[in-house]
Amino acid sequence: MTGNNIMLSNSNVLRLDDLNQRLRNLQLNVEERENELSSIGGAPPVASVIAVIPPSSNASVSPPWERSLTPAKVPYFIK
Repeated sequence: MTGNNIMLSNSNVLRLDDLNQRLRNLQLNVEERENELSSIGGAPPVASVIAVIPPSSNASVSPPWERSLTPAKVPYFIK
């Protein structure tokens, strides 16, 4: 946000730092778990499992709900 010259209050800066740290920890935990699974010949990484579901597949929801993807390829559901 500093690259865009956005001013934040101290509490928002602290919250943003906390969220960024939590995200880094989650990413590290996911990588560790993927390594554990691959070392024992387990399931493929989670990202490849998600990629198996075609973006146009609505099989997991009932009408009028639809499955869609954000531009960043994050799945979500819409009504």
